[in-house]
Amino acid sequence: MQAISFTEQELAAQRAHPPAALPSFSLCLIGQWSEKARACLLASLQAQTYSRFSISEAGEVPGGDYVLYLWPGDTLAPDALYAYAQGVEAGGDLIYGDEDLRAGPGPFDRCCPFFKSAPSSITQMSFDMLSCGVMVGMDLFRQVGPMAGSSAEARYAYNLRCLLASSRAMHIPRPLYTLAQDRRPSPQGFRALEGCLGPGEALAGGQWPGSFRVEAMEKSRLSAALIIPCKNQGPALRRLLESLEARTLHPYGPIIIADLGSGDAQTLRYYRLLEKAKAAHILYGKAKSLSSILNQAARATSADVLVFLSPQCEALSPTWLDSLLGQLLRRGVGAAGGKLLDGQGRLCFCGGVAGLYGWAGSFYAGAQDNLAHLRQNRFANSIRAVSCLSLACMAIKASVFWNAGGFDESFLHTGMDTALCLQLCRRGYSCVYTPYVPFRLHGTLEDFSSACPQDQRRGYDVLRELLLWGDPHCSPNFDFSQPLPQASPSPQPAILLNPLYGG
Repeated sequence: MQAISFTEQELAAQRAHPPAALPSFSLCLIGQWSEKARACLLASLQAQTYSRFSISEAGEVPGGDYVLYLWPGDTLAPDALYAYAQGVEAGGDLIYGDEDLRAGPGPFDRCCPFFKSAPSSITQMSFDMLSCGVMVGMDLFRQVGPMAGSSAEARYAYNLRCLLASSRAMHIPRPLYTLAQDRRPSPQGFRALEGCLGPGEALAGGQWPGSFRVEAMEKSRLSAALIIPCKNQGPALRRLLESLEARTLHPYGPIIIADLGSGDAQTLRYYRLLEKAKAAHILYGKAKSLSSILNQAARATSADVLVFLSPQCEALSPTWLDSLLGQLLRRGVGAAGGKLLDGQGRLCFCGGVAGLYGWAGSFYAGAQDNLAHLRQNRFANSIRAVSCLSLACMAIKASVFWNAGGFDESFLHTGMDTALCLQLCRRGYSCVYTPYVPFRLHGTLEDFSSACPQDQRRGYDVLRELLLWGDPHCSPNFDFSQPLPQASPSPQPAILLNPLYGG
């Protein structure tokens, strides 16, 4: 925590150079405050480097330019109000930082940091990612109204209303707020989401306490084409197709096998059986790259949705396609992908992170899928917006796919999925990971670290901006050289981990 907090030198510089905007903050105390809790808060306020604030009680009409709710026993970091003021100067009308949970008896004893990501309604409607420490501009506050009560459910509803109405929400990747106790919403948090659902969206409880599941319902049946690249993988392809036939409730359209030049007799014999039974269309492409054969396969169908699957996958849930479409049909979503597990139930992929190992990868890869682990659940078992998805399981509307230019054919075998997702993000779409689409992966995922030199150079080109400035859906405070999301003792840009940097 010390490594990612302002140093004494930085605090001194803040006192000497106050922000030009000089906003005034109203700190609204909500809930039942004891004298001890007030003393803890006042001690933290005396350590502030920014003094334009006032304290009000719940029920009073707050003054000032911005409003921040605080709960009994909670405190602010010494740099907190100055950091919020910097956010105001940058034009934010909703500003929030990271938080931690107090461990010891002292007012500044800390542990369990919760590093948040960029503001996303997709992620926020899965669990209260904004949580506490949310500074709201007065115009936005008047628009959404005050918090309805001091419960975690009331806070969740307030945060979600503010985020949906915000014109510019900002995340400050610093620990600004300390909780005295865990305040996750209970299952009653349903009420917080019901008034914020989009057209056709339905709500259900999530896989872990405090999480929720929002999916969009189809107004009319969409056609979905399954596109599967294959080269000499007949037995694996058979396993995938048999699992799809046995475990898919939603009807799907054509299956297109994009062959990459198979010469294996067993695979070619299986192709003939599929063609004879009219169970799949085999595209014997002459393309030299995976990206170009996949584009050819996409052109060969008129389906509404393109679903790309690896032949090394095996479907585990009968509702996998329904859940993919349920995310794809939500407002602003460009692509959706699922969870990949190995044969021992260990995670292979749970949403891509730009910067991991200097390239792109998935946190918790190799870890056992564990619903009892809160921090892991926020990554692996929550519907959330991510920067990139895996080609092994990815769905995208055909119109969105072609408007984005399809797969970049300068990639030969690795990285075209990452490039497409980043292209969608630049166009304002969200790429959504959902844990409700589980597949077993019999094999390994391709990654940039083992890619050919051409794919590595192209991958570096498309990832460079995020490697330098950080993945917006992941805290820059993490150590990107580690497989688990843990705080770095010296946070640095992920680009320094890339072997092509400086070359």
